[in-house]
Amino acid sequence: MTIALEQCVDEALRLGFLTPALEASVNQVCDQATALSELQQLALRRLISALRSGEVIVVPRQQLFNLMEELVFSEAIAQVSAFELREEVTLDLPAIVVHALNRLPPLYATSLDQAQTLRQLGLQQYQALIAARVSEAISLGFGLRSSGPSTEVGRDRQPLLLQVAPLLQMLAPDD
Repeated sequence: MTIALEQCVDEALRLGFLTPALEASVNQVCDQATALSELQQLALRRLISALRSGEVIVVPRQQLFNLMEELVFSEAIAQVSAFELREEVTLDLPAIVVHALNRLPPLYATSLDQAQTLRQLGLQQYQALIAARVSEAISLGFGLRSSGPSTEVGRDRQPLLLQVAPLLQMLAPDD
């Protein structure tokens, strides 16, 4: 199943990198088209410009794909964005992704076809667990940096409070 060229470009711009799967979709659309529409040409120009400027980087092709990375990264982006809109803080996305990945099983594929199948399977089987691990990383304050005009004391306390609250909930009796 091919996704539209415009969607591939938007996804690459949103993520900041061009995955092998997105690259394959872009290539497939370009190979199959006898002529690209104006929208497709514009999308392709946006992608080329983003690649040249470094706004989007190309993820090197691998013989093994850990799809769990992609699934966790997508979930982390969604949760971090929502969290940062509610709070006046900035989170370190890679720290959150690493925390979650270290608590999840890998999901490897050796081809793009296998990756597509495993991606769907991974979403079905692990989406709730992925969301929980990302949420856990956020609640523990991984990569928490204040972006608001607060004092140094406020910056130091907020991550600590985020770490203590789940511990207190875990230790509290079930009355």
